Amino acid sequence: MVTALGAELPLERLIISAGFVGATLQVLEDTLRHVKEREQFGRPIGDFQSVAHLLVDLWTRAESIRLLVYRGGELHDAGLPHTKEASMAKIASAELYADAARYCMQLHGGYGYIDEHPLTMHYTDAVIATVAGGASQVQRNIVARELGLRPR
Repeated sequence: MVTALGAELPLERLIISAGFVGATLQVLEDTLRHVKEREQFGRPIGDFQSVAHLLVDLWTRAESIRLLVYRGGELHDAGLPHTKEASMAKIASAELYADAARYCMQLHGGYGYIDEHPLTMHYTDAVIATVAGGASQVQRNIVARELGLRPR
């Protein structure tokens, strides 16, 4: 029974990762809309290079991680080992969700801290993301073992 459950952990990690990528993309979409509308010094804050580059970097990571999740799903569907890909996706998606929530909260300013603002929920969920489904440090050990390393 325990072995059967353990065999499904990579699939669980892929499913969790897909959820984190989706949540991250929602945060980014909401923030993109905000930075196009919010003006500072007579222009949208999204026109400032630092804001634009930050969003581009977060979006690039999200799309890359989405492809990693797809790859893990393809391997799973083909009945091939996918433990490494699932754990890498879990690390990357959880840490991106936390980063995106934190940075986007800053871009929303005081609005992002209002309890009724959707970003507040994402921010609290993102804190748990790096622990849910296995902490990032545990996932790194799994990937290291899959690479033939023996972390202690």
